[in-house]
Amino acid sequence: MSARLPETNDVLREVQERFEAARDFEAQWRKHALEDLRFFHADAYNHAQWDSAVYQARSGTFGGSPRPCLTINKTQQHVFQIENDARQSQMGMKVNATGFGSNEKAADVIEGIIRHIEYQSNAQQNAYNCAIQGQVRQGMGWVHVVTDYVRGQDSFDQDFFIKSVPDPRSVYSDPNTQEPDHSDMQWAMIVEEMPRAEFERLYPGHEDIKGAPLSIAAEGNERADISERDTVRVFRYYRRNEDKDTLWAVPNAQTGAMQAMRQSEMPDEMVAMCREMQLQSRPITRPHVEFFLIAGNDVISSGLTVFRHIPLVPFVGVESVIDGRLDRCGLVRSLIDPQRMFNYSASAFVESIATQTKSPWLVDERSIEGYENQWANANTSNQAWLPYRSIDPDDPTMPLAPPQRLDPPTGSTGHMQVLQANPAIMGQIGDLFFKAADFPLADEIADRLKPASDDPRLGQAQQTIQQLQAQLQQVTQQLKDKQADLSLKAQGQQHDAAADLLKEETDRYKAETDRMAAIGSTDPEALRVLVHQLVQDALSNGTPSPSDGAMPAMQDGPPGSLPRLPSSNPPGGEIHAPNPVTGAVDA
Repeated sequence: MSARLPETNDVLREVQERFEAARDFEAQWRKHALEDLRFFHADAYNHAQWDSAVYQARSGTFGGSPRPCLTINKTQQHVFQIENDARQSQMGMKVNATGFGSNEKAADVIEGIIRHIEYQSNAQQNAYNCAIQGQVRQGMGWVHVVTDYVRGQDSFDQDFFIKSVPDPRSVYSDPNTQEPDHSDMQWAMIVEEMPRAEFERLYPGHEDIKGAPLSIAAEGNERADISERDTVRVFRYYRRNEDKDTLWAVPNAQTGAMQAMRQSEMPDEMVAMCREMQLQSRPITRPHVEFFLIAGNDVISSGLTVFRHIPLVPFVGVESVIDGRLDRCGLVRSLIDPQRMFNYSASAFVESIATQTKSPWLVDERSIEGYENQWANANTSNQAWLPYRSIDPDDPTMPLAPPQRLDPPTGSTGHMQVLQANPAIMGQIGDLFFKAADFPLADEIADRLKPASDDPRLGQAQQTIQQLQAQLQQVTQQLKDKQADLSLKAQGQQHDAAADLLKEETDRYKAETDRMAAIGSTDPEALRVLVHQLVQDALSNGTPSPSDGAMPAMQDGPPGSLPRLPSSNPPGGEIHAPNPVTGAVDA
């Protein structure tokens, strides 16, 4: 290996100092975050929701009878509710046009580019959800923005990608940040461990790299032997630097208006002229971010990035700094004591049921001599009778007191609290509760409260119910088909009736049309007589008689042709019909 450059030593020293500073500043949070994560994933096997000393004492490690240590994890359902609500609300970035020549159309274009980056990175499902999990469970989550070559194409073009950080505790950030969103942090690093085979595949040519870089192996006991294991710890270190520059107000040669120019972009003659003219100026900085990939005691990759801020975006839960110690917490921290209280209550309830068995008997050993087996099974079997000796076998004159059952131990109120907090548990352990009780008909109640899945007749009943449901669906379908047939028949009858009525009306109008056509072709003299006859018939059928005070019937007109009304158009003119009616009735 070539000799190490002085710049490499400076970078390694800087990384080591900053790593130790962040580790000490966040030590309290890292410890609590690991405990919160274990508490969240507690189950009946790891018992992580129980204090280790309490669990050992209750499990009989230090002697004594074991006691129940139940873990009924209700923390997860509250955490999952928050996380699922966050998943349903699609997160995204909004770009607004705010001066300096920007416009709404350009803002929409930039926003579309950001959505494309999120889509090709699958950020909603991976990076954002992973960050929300860390925020809710441990109090902190991170999103990592990187640049890489365009996927699936033979090109040298690069694009942005949003990556997830599975373990939030692997990020060590600047402890001097002041902003709540950590936008002012000057450095950050991601510390990850990978198998040596994977490291050699990703970074060939570095087979001699040691496991732990910078001799930072004393972070915890679980990492003390990292150099002895086949694992390599890799640092992805980002630091933000600022290049100093000067901004000058330079007059435009064409318009004369003042325009801002950076001194680094101006020729030396123009800078000298600005100084001679004592133009307005102010110092400015141009930020840029450098990246270093460190493994072992070597920097295996480094260079400038396109970022102006550290490309690590935090998802902060509840963050606080007390006496110079940083602490963060999520939803799990506030659920620890309520969850432990529930576990204690549930365990006390089950313990109460287990210890509140059939009450023991107080007997004189002489009174049950010869019946020891029957009395030994008195609390486990339902015997019709229990014999005992009323007289001392050695002294017939001395009577013996009959055995007496002791009062049952008073149950703990913890089981009542559990039943009130979770009434559904009665359906699961109700038979055990009454089976262990000692009062009349307790065993019968326990038998009735047994889960239905224990009854062999349940399968037959379910099969019968399914058959009945199938028959009911078949009958229902037949009824619907019958109703549809009846509806079609009724509609057909209505259609036939309407068709008959329409035919009848058509025939009537046709007859009337034929009659009117016949009247139009009748001789005028015959038509006059026919009209006269129709009027007379109408008056005789629908008009009251003169005796009722109504209008008298119309008299017959004089015989012969009626005088024609005066007209300036002679007969046979253009407005006359081909067969004009001669004569007219005086009005």
